[in-house]
Amino acid sequence: MWIILSFEAKHNHAVVTPNKAHFVPTGQAVEESGQHVIELFKDHGIPIGKVATLFGKGRFSKPNCYNHMRDVRSKILEVGDAQGVLEYCESQVELDPRFFYRMQIDDEGKMSNFFCVDARSRMAYKIFGDVIVFDTTYRTNMYEMPLAPFTGVDNHKKNILFGCALVMDEQQDTFEWLFRTWLEAMEGKEPISIITDQDKAISNAIHVVFPSVRHRFCIWHILKKFQEKLPPAYNKSKEFKNEMQAIIRRSLSESHFIEQWSEIIKKYDLLENSWLKKLFDMKKEWVPVFTMDTFFAGMQASQRAESMNSLFSAKVNAGTSLQEFIR
Repeated sequence: MWIILSFEAKHNHAVVTPNKAHFVPTGQAVEESGQHVIELFKDHGIPIGKVATLFGKGRFSKPNCYNHMRDVRSKILEVGDAQGVLEYCESQVELDPRFFYRMQIDDEGKMSNFFCVDARSRMAYKIFGDVIVFDTTYRTNMYEMPLAPFTGVDNHKKNILFGCALVMDEQQDTFEWLFRTWLEAMEGKEPISIITDQDKAISNAIHVVFPSVRHRFCIWHILKKFQEKLPPAYNKSKEFKNEMQAIIRRSLSESHFIEQWSEIIKKYDLLENSWLKKLFDMKKEWVPVFTMDTFFAGMQASQRAESMNSLFSAKVNAGTSLQEFIR
């Protein structure tokens, strides 16, 4: 038993004012009310990364959002579903030793990430694996796990699948695991170039795992963001859209692009636009004239992966289990 003899009410540090209390990290998991908000936003198609920005002013952090959704997906995994996938993959290896798969297990012994590739795709990569398109925008399955295909093109410009993954989240460590696993499946042979959507976690993981591979952002996704990020200029003037498209796609040299970009930014009074400043700073990762020194098989966008996603959508839906997907 403890007996309190005295109490010192004076704080030994500056007290945080109420209007700044939400900036103090709690280090705790997301409370129940916050969990419902995260799940509601996710159900309505809002990316987890934006939830923390849109709601709570620091009430819960981005990592906590990702961790909660990972917990949700883990809990709804049907009993025996992951085990069924493991047994099926083992049976495929017995039939063909060139069939490759890896499954990542979390601290609770549950499957968190999965990757597989068959013998035909591994062989095709040896021949046509110079350029890889990686995309995570498709996620229609029973567990709402992002589907992450590695795709490329053959000598007839037809799509080839170089492996496919299901991941629990879209954080950098997840992509690092996936890229290392995929590289292991391809026996260490790196591509010349990789095209992805503009995503910080993917970019960072590529720089870690593939430091010598040329990385390029999908130009189609970036151009789509112009209307969202620059509604006044984009909607009021058709000339702005046409001029910007011409500068981006038809600049004859790097210096020509820089000169023309500067002129159009001044013309439409966009000098202080922070999004355009960031876009210009990363011009070497998406503007065609800055990537002409690297082989990209004539591709500028990740639409190859999206057309592959259309193929998946014909066979995969919200009721598709892991076992059904793998088969």
